[in-house]
Amino acid sequence: MFRTQTRAELMLSLATLGWGMNYPLMKMALQHELGIWTLAVRFSLSFLIMLPLLWMQRQHLSWGSAKIGMLLGLILLPSVELMNLGLHYTSSANAGFIFALCIIWVPILNAYLNKTRISPQIKFSMTLGLIGLAIIANLHQLKFNYGDFLILLCSFLYAAYILVLDRYGKTYSGIVMTVMQLMVLGIGCTIVYAIAKPPVHNINWSWQLVAIILASSLVSSTFATWIQTRYQADTTPDRAALIFNLEPVFATIFATWWLHEAVGLNIIVGGSFILAAIIVPTLAKRWFDNRLRSTDPKQCNHK
Repeated sequence: MFRTQTRAELMLSLATLGWGMNYPLMKMALQHELGIWTLAVRFSLSFLIMLPLLWMQRQHLSWGSAKIGMLLGLILLPSVELMNLGLHYTSSANAGFIFALCIIWVPILNAYLNKTRISPQIKFSMTLGLIGLAIIANLHQLKFNYGDFLILLCSFLYAAYILVLDRYGKTYSGIVMTVMQLMVLGIGCTIVYAIAKPPVHNINWSWQLVAIILASSLVSSTFATWIQTRYQADTTPDRAALIFNLEPVFATIFATWWLHEAVGLNIIVGGSFILAAIIVPTLAKRWFDNRLRSTDPKQCNHK
């Protein structure tokens, strides 16, 4: 069990690296091509890459796994479109930190759906997250970035995605659900492109654009989506949430490295508040559980 959980958490760490890479990759793609076209090509290519694996896993193919996979894809579709639109108006570093708030929305949605109360630790965490968001958005100057707001909506939808995956991830085949997700995303993004594209669209092919699409399709879509779908069920939600905190960190590192984005003091301070908001509930729960075990007479060894 320990080896299984450790392997799962290492794989999820690699997934967050892929997601972190995607912010500057999409930002660079927007300099060459339409974002809606890039998304359509990216997810269609990811679907074609994963399709042979569906044939190899055909014994696990069922209506239940296909249905849940398509549902996950339908939740992800507006999320990725909002991310694409938001990146037109905000930096990839900002997007990474604001999107990380999805880990805050998870317990809120979970409490609402299950009719339970939100713990004081979560309320404290929400306060820290909102303070961090306000600092990043420069609310003291009354300038709320439109792109930041779109990324915030994106993070809320992704929280719903995490809850659905957490509920059904242990029941159905990860390969089947991943392929179905990518199929819905590929078709959905193609439809959005067909509706929203300009009357005349001449694709500006270049080696850099090809490299961006391949990296985004292989690492950020195919690899990362399959890893989360397959391995999230092998660890606890709290541990997964803690690992997902690495995503905005990787996003900032790649944005600074590839795009030479200036990381201002507001991003550093606000991002630190958001990271603290995400980490605090997990650490507090672990400390409280350890304290209960240490004081529980049943857990103590008596000579």
